[in-house]
Amino acid sequence: MNYIWIINKFNSTALFFRSYSELQLDSDLVSGLLSALNSFSEVELQSHGISSILMAGFSWVYSNHPDNDLLLIAAGDKDKNPEIMRSRLEVIYQMFLDKYELTPYQLEETLIDQKQFESFAPIVDELHDQWKQAERIISGGTARIFDMIGIFQQIYNRLTNILIEYYLNVDPDEVAAAHQSIKDLLTNCHSMDEFQEYPELQSITYGENGWNVVNLNPMNLDDEILQRVLVMIALQVHGEIKERIPIANRLLAYSKILYPYLIHQYELLASLKLNSLIFQLFLT
Repeated sequence: MNYIWIINKFNSTALFFRSYSELQLDSDLVSGLLSALNSFSEVELQSHGISSILMAGFSWVYSNHPDNDLLLIAAGDKDKNPEIMRSRLEVIYQMFLDKYELTPYQLEETLIDQKQFESFAPIVDELHDQWKQAERIISGGTARIFDMIGIFQQIYNRLTNILIEYYLNVDPDEVAAAHQSIKDLLTNCHSMDEFQEYPELQSITYGENGWNVVNLNPMNLDDEILQRVLVMIALQVHGEIKERIPIANRLLAYSKILYPYLIHQYELLASLKLNSLIFQLFLT
């Protein structure tokens, strides 16, 4: 990623900006433009906002978090996989929330001092260096592992959103129970032989801000073992949804949130030889 923004959606200001390119940009001017494009998509086109666009030779990838009034955007080379970039933005988002614990009220009602977020730069720099190092040594099976990690990061978060958002409209106690059930199933996974043989799998975490799969180091993993574990976790979360949400509501939620993503990623799923398995899993 050449550029990274964390934007306050309420007033379109850049809370945090980091550049890894010699080409200098006016971060405030560009953040206003990028926010305006997303707002136009949401309001005038009545969509969920921009997912990614190609502009000026870059791929601009959006990670929208309306519950916290935050919008993360990364710009990278146009040949980069946008889903991997989006997954990395989600990791940055989670770390940003963990460090600063901002609320929508603060973003909307309080004058924010942008300098307080400068301390976030070393964290992003370390992540960026790790990802660049991994890309330099990427080859063969390692590339496949990176793609799988990005795909399942998105699948897990979409499944969890379906589960949690459904219960937010029903019973807050059920929301807490749903969160706990996911934490429990992940805890139970740690006793599996695969987790004992490959301790790196314990880097898969779930917390208040969602799943974190992209921190896995592919150099410490076996391709087939990782696929089996990721599919197994997806199957268990899918099972939680089937138990808690009536089939009509579940299929409606899947058709809005999950299926469009899977269709959009069909070529990648096919190249990973996961297309039949994934669609069979979520269509039954």
